[in-house]
Amino acid sequence: MLLLFNSHIELTYQQICQLTQIQTSELQMHLIPLIKSKLLLKNPSQNSFGLEDKISVNLDYKSSLLRNKISVLVSKNVKEQDNFRVQGKVEDDRRY
Repeated sequence: MLLLFNSHIELTYQQICQLTQIQTSELQMHLIPLIKSKLLLKNPSQNSFGLEDKISVNLDYKSSLLRNKISVLVSKNVKEQDNFRVQGKVEDDRRY
């Protein structure tokens, strides 16, 4: 997703959706941490995403860290599915 900004200065949310072909819910999970860490700038700076919201790279971004760790948000559905799968495996292991 960040590689899109090598060829574009600014993209709308809709353009990013079309170019990456990522589902909107998953795309938001990846964009939110980048925006909160100030690596990407969003205009208007509201919490919700609109199709015409403009997103650009923050060229003035500076960090004192050599390596920045940006975590991706995980939806509750994914967590619940993982928990259900793990619980099933644990129960199977306990049977033997």
